[in-house]
Amino acid sequence: MKKKKKPSDYSIKILKLNYGETLISYVKHDANELILLDPMVMVYIPMFDKNGNITNTEVAFRDWIEGSLKKEYRISKSIVLVETDCESVILNTYNKILMEDDKFFSDDHLKNTLDLFDTPDKGKLGPKLENFEDGEDEDDLDADGWDDVPPRFKP
Repeated sequence: MKKKKKPSDYSIKILKLNYGETLISYVKHDANELILLDPMVMVYIPMFDKNGNITNTEVAFRDWIEGSLKKEYRISKSIVLVETDCESVILNTYNKILMEDDKFFSDDHLKNTLDLFDTPDKGKLGPKLENFEDGEDEDDLDADGWDDVPPRFKP
């Protein structure tokens, strides 16, 4: 997996916005604005034990503006309540996700994914997914051939 080059004039920060979102992003200060590169929303997911008690909290990431082709955004400094450094585990996960974006959205990966579902009979699974009906669970796919954990949420 190739490593993404880190912009030298940006630093990775966690931002708490005044309307409640928590972002992680490469950040650069510019006059009255912050320039965000590859911003992602941090989502906190409580984990429960069998008795319904919260045992810990997991962090997941998603694109700040889903479906956007832009990677860089300018926001007013006035909407930022807090800007802080992040823990190393959060930093490493964020960087890993950015590197996986290159892998998961490459032309080869998209073609291979489409090949899984390319079937002449639309009522059946493609030949590459038929083995999952037998309960085999290769890689991180579940028994139905679906990804158990989307790439962005993998630690």
